[in-house]
Amino acid sequence: MLMPTTSFHAHSHYRLIIFDHDGTIVDTVKDIGTAANFALKNFGFHELALEKFVHFIGWGMRETVRKAMPVNLQNEHHKDLIDQLYKQMHDYYNLHPYHHSLAYEKIPELLKTLQDKNLALAIYSNKDEVILKTLAAHFFPSIYFAEVIGIKCTTSPKKPDPAPILTLANSLGISDPQEILLVGDSNVDLETASNSGCDLAYVTWGYGKLSDEQLDNASIRCFKITNVPELELLLQ
Repeated sequence: MLMPTTSFHAHSHYRLIIFDHDGTIVDTVKDIGTAANFALKNFGFHELALEKFVHFIGWGMRETVRKAMPVNLQNEHHKDLIDQLYKQMHDYYNLHPYHHSLAYEKIPELLKTLQDKNLALAIYSNKDEVILKTLAAHFFPSIYFAEVIGIKCTTSPKKPDPAPILTLANSLGISDPQEILLVGDSNVDLETASNSGCDLAYVTWGYGKLSDEQLDNASIRCFKITNVPELELLLQ
């Protein structure tokens, strides 16, 4: 259900705030696109304009490079080729994770404010966990995250799997999902929040585009956030 802006001040009960990464707290598309283009070029495929990669982000790096490949090669009959491109993209991105990336304006200050209020903070992303932790340490060096959750291996749970959220909440003594807020920018975040039973703060400055109808039809409470001060208001 899409909640009205006038209700923002009434939801100060959250104890755990979980952030998506790409398109939510850090603008990473140029570095992700550059890494994917490196792999595409090495295999003789056309490189794509970097802005096109906003449509391919959210479901993991392998999915990003798969969607950037020629359409006739995107199915799993070409699994070995996809895996090879993914490895090249991953290796390049691991070496150049933040050359062109930037934390969104006012996000570092917001995180500091929330930390000072003793709220538990975490990141849950479908990025490689080693790279994710490198980025978190680079952009938010003074912020303590209860957990930075990414992909460790091929069998790791990934969004929209709610297990990492619920496991973290349990470790913090939080049993009520209504005390958890997931902040994200895409459909996979909506699915993750729905599966977890927690509220969603959908930020409009990111890469995904969710309609008011999608948010209103959700089984959970959804807040449409157009700027960082609105998010801060929700968390007062």
